[in-house]
Amino acid sequence: MITIRYNKPKKLASIQSAFISFPFNRQVVDVLRSMPERVWLAKDKEWEIPFNLVSELKKRLPNHKFKFVGEPIDDSCYTDKKVSEVYTLPKELKTKLYDYQQEDYQILMNNDKCLLLWQPGLGKTIEIIAIALKRRELGQINHCLIVCGVNTIKYTLAEEVKKHTGMNALVLGSRQNRQGMWNTQGTKEKLEDLEDLSEFFIITNIESLRNKDIKDKIKWHMDKGNIGMMVLDECHRAKSPSSQQGKATLLIARHCPYVIAMTGTLLNNTPLDSYVPLRMVDGEKTNLSAFKTRYCEFGGFGGYQIIGYKNTDELQLKIDKHSVRRLKKDVLSLPPKIYTDELLEMSKSQAKMYSDVLKLVLQDIDKVEISPDPLSMLTRLRQVTADTSILSDTIHESVKLDRMVELVEEATEKVLVFSNWTSVTDKAVERLAMYNPAIITGKIKDRQSQIDKFMNDDTCKVCICTIAAAGVGLTLTAATTCIFLDEPYTYANKEQAEDRCYRIGQNSTVNVITLMCKGTIDEWIHKIVIKKKVMGEAIIDHKYSVNNPEVIKYILTGEGDLEK
Repeated sequence: MITIRYNKPKKLASIQSAFISFPFNRQVVDVLRSMPERVWLAKDKEWEIPFNLVSELKKRLPNHKFKFVGEPIDDSCYTDKKVSEVYTLPKELKTKLYDYQQEDYQILMNNDKCLLLWQPGLGKTIEIIAIALKRRELGQINHCLIVCGVNTIKYTLAEEVKKHTGMNALVLGSRQNRQGMWNTQGTKEKLEDLEDLSEFFIITNIESLRNKDIKDKIKWHMDKGNIGMMVLDECHRAKSPSSQQGKATLLIARHCPYVIAMTGTLLNNTPLDSYVPLRMVDGEKTNLSAFKTRYCEFGGFGGYQIIGYKNTDELQLKIDKHSVRRLKKDVLSLPPKIYTDELLEMSKSQAKMYSDVLKLVLQDIDKVEISPDPLSMLTRLRQVTADTSILSDTIHESVKLDRMVELVEEATEKVLVFSNWTSVTDKAVERLAMYNPAIITGKIKDRQSQIDKFMNDDTCKVCICTIAAAGVGLTLTAATTCIFLDEPYTYANKEQAEDRCYRIGQNSTVNVITLMCKGTIDEWIHKIVIKKKVMGEAIIDHKYSVNNPEVIKYILTGEGDLEK
């Protein structure tokens, strides 16, 4: 007789565990050892497995009898968030919260560690400010550390703190130059600031955690109780547990009693992107290898390539348990987005140059493995579809920039223009000079002046941005049209960029226009982006069933019609 007892997990990060006991039987032991997640509890003389593996265990042991103690949980009710204590808002908060923000404020205050998965534009920053202030008011923490997954938004977050509380935030290593502008210095200055935590909110970028001295000093402050709360903004950027910053992030999260990991786009590329964020909030306790074994199908050469995903319904429940998710359509009365994908026909000279570059790329395809930057080959192709003059001194053709000028001329309100590369945005600036464009790229040091120009100067009709520099942390709601000259490789980054204008404060319909050259790499990149969009909508937003083979097929291949 095999006894199966349902109860709270002891060693596993499962929703509920099944504890297995039986008189020694080699066949049963071998089956349990083959389970992707199982732990032998020597003290209790029991095996622990996730509750939803019981059916698989019974299937593999058809000739054995089972005795059950307790009941498995009802998955459908699992994601209901319980609020055991109701908290007032902190006295120092100056900005009124929306109803949905107040609801989730109660949930977050009742959970020490949590993922905050609001869509971009819903006000995640003010939410974590309110949580931190209340925990200080209750005497739970002395300082709150905010780690930026995107370096460029450190000062934007400091401005948000000032706006909503009137308080100053300490940006580690920040010093004022002769022109009165604030710039971040090096490790020495950051360590100096960590000696004297002069402000309640401390802000730094995730890259600074690569430095051992900085990491150890922050950990020391947490062990001493000086820093009691950690917030990781854009936590999907810390997806590798083997990187220096990934290891440091997980280390200091373990030493911090209160942790919030924020992102509107948890899954950028694969379900594995959720591993580090889940570990940060104690939602996953296994190592990455066990996590992959549980949720990935392997095959291909040597059997080590990920060829598919499994148990995604379980992963979905795990994410739901440890997160708060909000979609704009559910909580804000925003006008709709209108998506338009325009396929453009290249001129003969532009098409010929694209064909020539494609031939060169194919000739060098065997060099990809030894190339220090294999994507550079694809980048050359993509830049040809943007403007041939980027690669040629004699051919100056661009069907995309021609169309961009037409769209800006037709627009009755302000426009955002995005590209991945400054080589493309530089060309766009030249073509749109008559509209007094604001520019937000990695070359621009004073971004705030460009934001103010676009939002407040009536002579400035267009803001030209690189996705990396302006894709997060900015509010550009003066725009009602968003033009992509090329797309990033993930839907998450594209959505982040377009939501610079589609957020709280937007009162008009937003037109998102993606320009693609017909018969080129643009179409294949677009297909990849849509595949990743479906993955996120299935696992995070429950729009599609993760048990539907057609959905999994689409995520893997992009083939099929999910709207049928």
